[in-house]
Amino acid sequence: MGTAAPLIGAYTLLIVSPGPDFLAVFKASASRSRITGLYVAAGIVTGITAWALTGLLGAATLIDHCRWLYITVRTVGGLFLVYLGVCTTLAARRAEQPGKAEGIGTTPRTRGGREPGRAVQSWRLGLATNLTNPKQMTFFGAVFATLVPQVNLGHKTVLFVVMLAIAAGWYGVVAVLASQPVVTRGYQRVRRGVDMTMGLLFVCIGGALISGCA
Repeated sequence: MGTAAPLIGAYTLLIVSPGPDFLAVFKASASRSRITGLYVAAGIVTGITAWALTGLLGAATLIDHCRWLYITVRTVGGLFLVYLGVCTTLAARRAEQPGKAEGIGTTPRTRGGREPGRAVQSWRLGLATNLTNPKQMTFFGAVFATLVPQVNLGHKTVLFVVMLAIAAGWYGVVAVLASQPVVTRGYQRVRRGVDMTMGLLFVCIGGALISGCA
């Protein structure tokens, strides 16, 4: 298990570093409710599960080494981030008009955190955000695929469970903290500016991915 420490260390840094996944969970919890943020987090963990399985099966390595496939996945991810950014920016511009701030993760907060019919939508948002995240593809196609073959099946299973636990724990904490009253009140005061900045950031990251600059 000598490879476990550097692998878990690199993975932890990947998870806690700010990026689309973090922003999606934070925004969902701060603008809607804790449970919505947790649904988004669940979608992200589902995406990580899929990436980890592709890494174990060698598919992630294929994507990482097959140039045209890598470019395709990166472009799709970039287009999704641009779409997400445009929706967020437009919703932020309409935020001052009551009833018209309906964008991704921009509906009003709900009392008690219950949003019937939005669970699947929030989960799918988290899943799509993670699956189109190039950082995940690079990690599982390069670092993960390189180090994991050096351990046996039992150790692979332990690593798999630990990595999912780290992701679930981190994004769960983000969802809980972002839904605290002091955070939500502060977010609501500067929501329009934050959402505009977040939307433009998504567009810039997506554009960089499409152009190959990221």
